[in-house]
Amino acid sequence: MLDNIFFQVLNMSFTASFVILFVLLARLLLKRAPAVCSYALWSVVLFRLVCPFSFESALSLLRINPAPVSAELLYSPAPRIDTGVDLLDSAINPILPAPASPVTSVNPLQIWSLAAEAVWITGIACLLLYSAVSLLRLRRRLVGAVEVGERIYLADHIPTPFVLGLLRPKIYLPSSLTEQEQRYILLHEQAHIRRLDHIVKPVAFLTLCVHWFNPLVWAAFLLCCKDMELSCDESVMRRMGDGARADYSALLLRLATGHRRVAAAPLAFGEGDTRRRIQHVLHYRRPALWVSLAALAAVAAVCIGLAVNPGRGEAGYWTVAFPAYQDGKDEYNASIYETEPFHLSVKLPDGWTIQQPADGAPSTPFPFLPGYTPLNIVDGDAYIGAICYNIFEPYEDEIPQEEYYKTVYPELRLGSLYSWQEYTPVVSSPTAETALATVYMVLQEDGLSAAESPTLEVPGILSYDTGLGAYVAIQFAEGAVTEEQLQAIAQSIRLART
Repeated sequence: MLDNIFFQVLNMSFTASFVILFVLLARLLLKRAPAVCSYALWSVVLFRLVCPFSFESALSLLRINPAPVSAELLYSPAPRIDTGVDLLDSAINPILPAPASPVTSVNPLQIWSLAAEAVWITGIACLLLYSAVSLLRLRRRLVGAVEVGERIYLADHIPTPFVLGLLRPKIYLPSSLTEQEQRYILLHEQAHIRRLDHIVKPVAFLTLCVHWFNPLVWAAFLLCCKDMELSCDESVMRRMGDGARADYSALLLRLATGHRRVAAAPLAFGEGDTRRRIQHVLHYRRPALWVSLAALAAVAAVCIGLAVNPGRGEAGYWTVAFPAYQDGKDEYNASIYETEPFHLSVKLPDGWTIQQPADGAPSTPFPFLPGYTPLNIVDGDAYIGAICYNIFEPYEDEIPQEEYYKTVYPELRLGSLYSWQEYTPVVSSPTAETALATVYMVLQEDGLSAAESPTLEVPGILSYDTGLGAYVAIQFAEGAVTEEQLQAIAQSIRLART
């Protein structure tokens, strides 16, 4: 369970890293737009960091694999990741450890993962403890605060105003403020409350605690807080007008917190880059309506493009549902066609596609195929191979992991005309395995016995999951795939319930 959670967090953090880079670029392009636009961009980063799934769409701006790692990696005899970024893959895959020998009981990657999980949990605990202690210390300084308005308090022992609380947020002001200064600050802090920043910031901080190992997430949190403050400053300027620039800037300077402490709370008036905030206030000009609308439209488009995953066929990834169609269903195989649907996710080389055989056309040029509802893999007009599925009943008896495939593919191992041999696992887990194999097909000709007929040898990939009770088999045409492509395709395969 912990392995699955940890790898899911790694996947979300990986995807969010690219989203953060996109947002940083978009912020530069929106430099002259209202600060609320830059602030809104961080919502898609938060979404990517907390949501483990998303929709698929051709509108996606991402060209990566959103789930490059999984717990299955720990059990693979040849661990390999597929990020969709060749430069990363070529840098990381060569250093991933594999078992020293076939009898090694523990993959070194399992030890690495266990150590990483321990460090990850320790980091989360330290940040949460730090935040809790900081909050308790702050609350002690608020003893004796006097309520002067609805959820507005004056306190003697605080250096700067701030908002504190989630469900019923309160505004705390230093008792030394003048009436005019209080007015400025209340406008600023009430803008925070209207925008629910008192909820957004703690949620963002908790997200940072989970992804603390990613430096880009730290940068995103700090920049998000700065954009949050700038947008509230702009709100005050719109309410007070240009005549308030000098007084408001002087107040910012006087109440600057003077530290760069990272915390879930409070929303302090003097937080952020004081110099930049003062410059922003002094140079602020209310943008034309068309500029604001154009900026908001751009923000919406960027957020949608970064929130969705690449669609089928985008970035080379395909998702295939099995049973793929009902053609060929008969009484003897009805139970196979009526099995609970599952899907195959696989990355194919650029330009390759998966297609259902045309009506009336042979399902596949192969004389044999070990399954049902075959789909063709093509590159333009060139036939590359075929994918099919079948179901099996998991054995209840104890069978060694390295022998279990023999119980999954009985029809692949029987007969003199067709066989899958030289089975080589690529990705393994306690319930699933993907392996390479050589497919032998005897092309029996009239007047010749099986022993006298030519034999065709082509590469194949087998992938099963005992939890699904199903497998997929991929056969490739002769000379259609390189060894490197074969390995990459096998590494990318995932089976899951639809």
